Amino acid sequence: MFLKILSHIYGCFVDSRNKKFDNQKSNTIKCRAQVISIGNISAGGSGKTPLTIALTEELLKLGKKTVVIGRGYKKKTKGAVVVSDGQTIRTNPLECGDEMLQIALAVPVPVIAHEDKSEAAMLAENMFSPDVIIVDDGFQHRRLYRNLDIVILDKDTINNPFLLPYGRLRERLENINRADVVAVYDDLPDDLLKFVSEKQLLIKLKLIAELPYLADDKDVRLNNKLIEGKTFFAISSIAKPQKFEQSLIELNINYSEHLKFRDHHFYKEDDIKKILANCNKQKIKSLITTEKDSVKLKQFLKIFKDNNIECFVLPVRLEIIEGKQDLLEKLNQ
Repeated sequence: MFLKILSHIYGCFVDSRNKKFDNQKSNTIKCRAQVISIGNISAGGSGKTPLTIALTEELLKLGKKTVVIGRGYKKKTKGAVVVSDGQTIRTNPLECGDEMLQIALAVPVPVIAHEDKSEAAMLAENMFSPDVIIVDDGFQHRRLYRNLDIVILDKDTINNPFLLPYGRLRERLENINRADVVAVYDDLPDDLLKFVSEKQLLIKLKLIAELPYLADDKDVRLNNKLIEGKTFFAISSIAKPQKFEQSLIELNINYSEHLKFRDHHFYKEDDIKKILANCNKQKIKSLITTEKDSVKLKQFLKIFKDNNIECFVLPVRLEIIEGKQDLLEKLNQ
C-alpha cells in the first residue's frame, strides 16, 4: 500500500512536469544538429543500447556525421566525460559508465557522457559539429528538443503497467503517444500493439546472439565444434540475465553456473576471487560474459590468464525485421 501511495505522488509530479512541456511553459534547448532520442518509459533492460548502436551504424552508412550522448549511468564522475572522439577511447567504465563505453567501442563516432543531456548536446555541437546527435535514453529528457523520438515498448512494461516505485514505469503508459517511432522486439504479442497509434511508425526488432569471441582478441572466435567440447562459467551484471541465458542455450553453449550481479555492477577484486574459486572448484577453464560486462572485466584479464582461464564474450547483433525501409527514410530526412 505504501509503494502505491508513493507511485501516486510520483505520477502527479511527472504529470505536472509533462504538462509544462506540452503547454510550452518550459523552455526547450534546440540544437543546430538533428536530434534523435532513443528511450523507453520503464526502468531497466529494454534493449536501448543495441538499438543505439544499430542506428548509429545506419547513419554512418548514410554519410551523417554522428555523435552519441547519454547519461553514463552509475559513472563515478560528475559533469561531462568525452568517452571517445571517434578514433580514440579516452576514459574507462568507472568514469563514463559501462553502456557509454560499450557504444564507443562498437561504433567509430564521438561519445559523450553527462548526467545533463542538454549540456552534453551543446558540448557535442561545440566540439564535433555533427549532423546528427543520438540521445541514448532520452525520452524523459524533454528539455532537449528532438527531431525524432523513438521509444521501445517491451512485454514487461505492458504486463506491469504501474509507476515507480510500485512498478517499472517512469511515466504513464499512454505517454508513448509522444513518440514518432515505436520499436518492439519480436516476442511482443500482436494484441499488445493496441498501444501504438496509426500516426506512429512501428518497427520490429530482433536480437541475434553470435558466436563468442576472445575478450582480448575479437578476431579469435569459437566455432560450433569448439563450443561442443567446452563448459563455461557464465557471468553477467545486466537488467535481464535470463536473456543472456536464453542466448547461451540457443547457441548450445554449455555453462555450469551463471553468477549474476546487479545491473551496472562494477567488478572488484573480491568478485574476481569468487569467480576464480568457483572455476577452480568446478575445474572450468573458460568464462563467458556479455559485451556490456566485458568492458568492466577487461582490467582483470591478466589475472584470468595467470590462472589459465580464458574469457569469452557473447556478442549480440540487432536486426530490424519490420519497418526498416520506412525508418531509413525518416533518418535520411
